Amino acid sequence: MNRTEGQSARNRIARRHLWKQQLTNHLVPLLCVTVGIAFVASGSLKVIYWSQFSDALMSYGFLPSLIINAAGLALPWIEITLGLMMMVRWRVSIIAGALATLLLIFTGVTAIAILQGRPVECGCFPGAMEPVSWGYFFRNGLLILSCFYILASARKQ
Repeated sequence: MNRTEGQSARNRIARRHLWKQQLTNHLVPLLCVTVGIAFVASGSLKVIYWSQFSDALMSYGFLPSLIINAAGLALPWIEITLGLMMMVRWRVSIIAGALATLLLIFTGVTAIAILQGRPVECGCFPGAMEPVSWGYFFRNGLLILSCFYILASARKQ
């Protein structure tokens, strides 16, 4: 390889690295806002439609009613708070990890309930209650991947 070819290869690598960096610089803020809005909206609807949300939690059959009531009161505010923190990008790696953990727990519990034959409603956006479908798992998968991407990008910086 002569000097010109080597320099050309280095230039291509540098351009590729710059392109990835620019993509990340634009994608991460967009993902933070998108994930944040999803959690603020979900938490807000759970506050407004608290009894529907509690009924949805009860349908999963995993927790006693005393804990369901406490979780039903606390979880929406946790979601709203974490969603707002994500939107303003405060402690992004911690918040992205916490939201990914919540999503993994929600998705896992839902999958177990379905495998056990329980007819469960999502409870994600009360007021528009819907039985769990593949769309639920797809949406949660996208949100989980978004949180992991945000987390990985935050750790690189």
